[in-house]
Amino acid sequence: MSEERLQQRSLSKVRSGALANREKVPHRFLIILVLSLALFAAALSWLSVQYQTNDDAAMNIYAAGKALGQPPSEFLLFQHFTIGLALKFLYTHLPGIPWYGALMYAYLFLSSLVIGYAISRLNPRSSVLGLLITALILFYLPVILTPQFTLCSGYLALSGILLLYSIVYKPHVSEKANLSLLTIAAALLILAGLIRFYSLFLALLSMAPLYLHLLVTRFTMALRRLLPTLCCVVLISGLLNWGQKLYYEHSPGWERFYSYNNVRADFIDRHKIPWDSSTRPLFQQIGWSRNDLTMLTLWFYLDPKVYSFQNLLFISQHTSLLPPQEVAWAKLLADLKSSLLSDGGIATLLLCFLLLIKSARTVRGFAVLALFWYSTLFVTITVVERHLPIRVWLVMLFGTFLTEVVLWCDIREDQPVGQATNTAQILSKAILSFLVVAVYVTCCWSQIRAVNKLSNRYRYAHKHFRDELAQLQPRPDQLFVIWGGDFPFEAFQLPTQSEPVTDRLQLLGLGVGNHEPFVQNRLRSFGIDDLYQSFYTREDIFLICREEKKKLLVQYIYEHYQTRVEVETVFKGSTFTVRKVRKLI
Repeated sequence: MSEERLQQRSLSKVRSGALANREKVPHRFLIILVLSLALFAAALSWLSVQYQTNDDAAMNIYAAGKALGQPPSEFLLFQHFTIGLALKFLYTHLPGIPWYGALMYAYLFLSSLVIGYAISRLNPRSSVLGLLITALILFYLPVILTPQFTLCSGYLALSGILLLYSIVYKPHVSEKANLSLLTIAAALLILAGLIRFYSLFLALLSMAPLYLHLLVTRFTMALRRLLPTLCCVVLISGLLNWGQKLYYEHSPGWERFYSYNNVRADFIDRHKIPWDSSTRPLFQQIGWSRNDLTMLTLWFYLDPKVYSFQNLLFISQHTSLLPPQEVAWAKLLADLKSSLLSDGGIATLLLCFLLLIKSARTVRGFAVLALFWYSTLFVTITVVERHLPIRVWLVMLFGTFLTEVVLWCDIREDQPVGQATNTAQILSKAILSFLVVAVYVTCCWSQIRAVNKLSNRYRYAHKHFRDELAQLQPRPDQLFVIWGGDFPFEAFQLPTQSEPVTDRLQLLGLGVGNHEPFVQNRLRSFGIDDLYQSFYTREDIFLICREEKKKLLVQYIYEHYQTRVEVETVFKGSTFTVRKVRKLI
């Protein structure tokens, strides 16, 4: 056969393959679209959803202007003020729609579609579709049950990275289409940064093995498209984050929010400043007792003199010179093991194993690198931050799983293994396929059962919460001060409801914004100059807290006001407890 005829046959195969892919990609993507719609619709119809943390419930309340005696606000504390302005406009003009929760679900749904489209473009075969369905159940179903802005931001960033990867690795024939998709990918990443800047940063870091894979396999295209796009995203997101801080600094009452919160995080979030023999002299220099530090770490730091920015900064700066605390390696490695042995972790490990036995050496190397990189990030973030919430490692784990899926898409081109030619090979291949499917089905079923169990628990708790509010019968002239997370904000403001469960409960939640307008304006509206004194001098101020915190407040009032008080329980329920502080005669 002549060389010319061989070239023609090769071109014919390429063209026929391209046509087949053009037919399969829309078909596979349509399946993902239908399945995503079905999953979201079924979950929201069947499950009893609530926010994963009280941060989202609080931001929902801030944006909607409910239960605070204040109008809708763009100051969401953790999200960019541009999103806050959009929500403020929507809640002002159409208050009957749960805009905040709807936005969280829109982020999730959009990310699922973009991920489905990007991976279907890379390889539309059935096994890839099965992995996408697995991802929907293992990584999306739990977040639909408990939406959280950090997760939504992370998932949206992962979708933008995968879309960017698919364009660079397998570009369209039309440059206009490539440019449009690059713009969409960049927009998704920038939007993720507006929702949670650090989630974007984490997602970009967790997908580093994919960038390296592109540099190895598509070096020229990566230099032309990948790196410039990522640099633009980082630059724009950095400028937007700077603009966020500038906006707060020039808004009355918010001037020191970011500077104070950054120092405050050393005490509460990063757990870098304990009370011990080396730090006690520093605390004594500013007049703090051990109880004062405990009150701070438990979010009760309203006193502007005791918990001034200068005092916190003094402690933070001087303790930074002390030797760092020892890392609890046993607990750290146990947490890493727990994450890798979760349903999502097992699915990721199994896919990595399949890549090791079925792919070429290059792909095997990147598969192992993805797991190693995930473990490295897990350990590094835990050491630096001293605490790794489940929502953080879930974004990283999902990114690792998606990296393995992308590498799986590449097997057809790199796989050196020939087709099974005898009965033994066919049988072993069938057994392996059966075992793999069985493991994935087991993981998915385990996740579904866990989500359903948690939903039933939420449903039970929501009912009891509403019943207890009815029993409490709060009056509009009474103020209930909530100590940190000792009140079920997640049940009070649901993501599918436009308003809180009741509008009769007047709340003051103590948390990140203790010195900012949300708290200070609330105090002024009730005529409170000193909250600590008002507890025992007024009959209309109540405290919601756990039993073990009572003695902390009693000691604080005695140390700073030389007044002996007691804290008695006036209402006790299964979801929250109301207490009254009274002066001892």
